[in-house]
Amino acid sequence: MSELSRDGFTIESSVRLPVAENDRLQAVSLHVRASRADEDNLAGGVYRRLQFAGALTAHLTRAFDAQLAYVVQWERRSAPNLSNNVFSLSFTAEFQPAVD
Repeated sequence: MSELSRDGFTIESSVRLPVAENDRLQAVSLHVRASRADEDNLAGGVYRRLQFAGALTAHLTRAFDAQLAYVVQWERRSAPNLSNNVFSLSFTAEFQPAVD
């Protein structure tokens, strides 16, 4: 099997904004991403992948986050364009050991 190559780039940035004097919300984060890749496939063609994403995270407590994200991704081969969009909602809890 010949070697498959992949070439591309990704640009990401995020910012966290603290929220003062709020008992239910400690901070809000905004994350954006743009990427592009050209990837060989086993049939000898090249896939081109373009992706744009944005996420908003609410830091509800010191150990609990809720994130809403949307990813727009296009994959293009020689002929058709394929749309591959994703919407996600995630919750993250960090458990702290009990302190005596």
